[in-house]
Amino acid sequence: MMIRLVSMSYVALVAGLVFGLYHVKLETQALQKQKVELAKNIEHANADINMLQAEWANRTAPDNLKRLVAEHLPAMRPTEPGQMLALSRIPMRLTPETGDQIDELLSMVELRPSTARHPAL
Repeated sequence: MMIRLVSMSYVALVAGLVFGLYHVKLETQALQKQKVELAKNIEHANADINMLQAEWANRTAPDNLKRLVAEHLPAMRPTEPGQMLALSRIPMRLTPETGDQIDELLSMVELRPSTARHPAL
């Protein structure tokens, strides 16, 4: 009877080990498939990055920028020295103590409610 109990426990142990090994094999295969898929995704992402870097280099090339400026901004010209002002010639911003022109204009305008009546809808 003792031999039978030991034999049954060994059979159960071997069956458990076989089941565990089979489970590990399936997990390993799933992880290998996931690894291959991730490697493909990384390869595609790197290809996209290379393509975008090439496109950026093309779009920001000086010759291309000159062409685009001439095409879309024909009136733009380099700044002339005569367009520059000394800091002393720039009008200063009004401070709250000196008043605001908008406040002066609003004080001249009287706001009254409209006298026209709208028909009820």
